[in-house]
Amino acid sequence: MNLNKMAMNDDQLDMVTGGTVIPHIVLAGESLDMIAAKYKIDKNQLAKWNDMDPNGILQAGQKLNIFF
Repeated sequence: MNLNKMAMNDDQLDMVTGGTVIPHIVLAGESLDMIAAKYKIDKNQLAKWNDMDPNGILQAGQKLNIFF
């Protein structure tokens, strides 16, 4: 897939990663901070990728997408 990065908006650029998406299934007790630290990414970016509030509450079993 050929992506024209110059024609993308900021939200689209945030998701361009080289094609790797890692699904993460939230475990009981996990927070967005903990998950972001595990993958060495910014909590706010993780929330943005998953269309959620960075201070929102996660539910066990919830799927999050991690982009690399």
